[in-house]
Amino acid sequence: QARNQFNTDYDCATGTINVAQERVRPAEFLETLGLCSDGTGSEVESGRRGLGYTSRVECESQCQAQLTCTAYEHNNLNTCIIHTSAGIIGGGGQPGVSCYAKAQATKFLPLGYRKRCANIFKSLDPAVTSPEACAELAAYEPGCGHAFQVRRVAAFAPDAGCSCMAAGVRCREVDDDGAEVYEIVKAFATNHGVELVRDFERLLEREEEAQLDHQHE
Repeated sequence: QARNQFNTDYDCATGTINVAQERVRPAEFLETLGLCSDGTGSEVESGRRGLGYTSRVECESQCQAQLTCTAYEHNNLNTCIIHTSAGIIGGGGQPGVSCYAKAQATKFLPLGYRKRCANIFKSLDPAVTSPEACAELAAYEPGCGHAFQVRRVAAFAPDAGCSCMAAGVRCREVDDDGAEVYEIVKAFATNHGVELVRDFERLLEREEEAQLDHQHE
């Protein structure tokens, strides 16, 4: 094994990358006045669930604990509502209530349109087909690498919904009209060691591509 600049162990014989588990850093929330709303200023009613009467701190901790939670509302009556819609950008300005939108911790870019990975490592949630929600699930899963996919097929399919590639393993793309593959490029609210592993994976892939280009010159 070789120790590298990212403080991870790279096993040259097997090509695997190992990292010790570290504390997950919590997501941050942006507070704005009003009911949680979309980009048009309309209240978002889909994907919401009331948790009854509770303190704002407890309401936030409930949202923090749910990877698919995108925001929460808390009002003067101590009513808590959890949101899972990806369209929320902030509060609509109504008095007596505030929207706390979870900062998008995970940034990602498309890798393959109408493609899926034939060598998926783990199915994370067959019901999740939103790239934003899937990116959060992949970011929090220590075994996942930087590539993940969403596949809109029957729920009983082995890789339906949200899945990820293993750390240090490249996606073997195959054609699939109902799927897309994405690459995580920055994940703040996640295991810091996993984030470093993803950076190291990309470094290895870039070096491999450069070597192949050099051989073909």
